[in-house]
Amino acid sequence: MGDGKMRDIDKLVSKLKQEGFDYYVGVSCPNLEPLIKRIDFISSPREDIAIGLAIGAYLCGKKPCVLMSANGLLRSADLVINCLKLSKIPLCLIVDSQRRNSIPEWIISLKLSWYTLSTILEIDNFINYQDDVLVVIMREGDL
Repeated sequence: MGDGKMRDIDKLVSKLKQEGFDYYVGVSCPNLEPLIKRIDFISSPREDIAIGLAIGAYLCGKKPCVLMSANGLLRSADLVINCLKLSKIPLCLIVDSQRRNSIPEWIISLKLSWYTLSTILEIDNFINYQDDVLVVIMREGDL
């Protein structure tokens, strides 16, 4: 991995620490591995389980961050909407867009996922990390 990408990862880790995130859970994907190696990460078999763990961590005083793929975000969109919009539980979502694979169904999943987030949740504060990973930080005041 080149020095540029390593610096980007360091910047993202610094941003997450600055925001106070202290609980990282999710489904590992290849594009997220460099980040996962730098955080205390709890692996989950599915995105819905990861979101449930994140909600539990929040209720216990942690500030959770959930890592997943774009497909996983689409599969768990109802939980994300319930968590963020209805329950007002703030989360950080780090989503591997899977663009590098260019498989049509993944491109559709990506578009549907971001459309869902940006319209239903009224989110417009996406942070691009590299070209393949998108970060959404929802703060309590945003909800």
